[in-house]
Amino acid sequence: TGRRPAAARVRSFGVAMAAEGNEADEITLMTLRELHVPLPGDVRSLGELPAAAVFAAAVHCATRIRDASGGSGPQLAKQLPKNMALKVNTATKLVNQIKALGYRAELSYHNVLYPNADSTRELLSWLARTLEGYARDAAAVA
Repeated sequence: TGRRPAAARVRSFGVAMAAEGNEADEITLMTLRELHVPLPGDVRSLGELPAAAVFAAAVHCATRIRDASGGSGPQLAKQLPKNMALKVNTATKLVNQIKALGYRAELSYHNVLYPNADSTRELLSWLARTLEGYARDAAAVA
């Protein structure tokens, strides 16, 4: 009938989804870099970011969004502490701040301390879009 076997169709779909994810990652990384968000220079995919880099990028964005929106909240640490209990506490404060800014997807300290490609992509893409919107508004006013 000319149809490819199901396994071949699934593989093709997986390759297409991976390519789409890589393109989305490239756009998000480019946007974050244009917004001067600190990121390791050699990262090509959001899934490659270690926990410390996800945390630092999220803190940078959340702080700038909070300040631009006139919001309030606790001062966020710039980096994760070494002690695990303090890491959980610090990551929880960041998560609460991001949720207060309007992030509606599932998010917990676990996503920050043990990042995976999907949750990191969702979080950093939202932060980049939100921060970019505030930056665009500020540029229009200036």
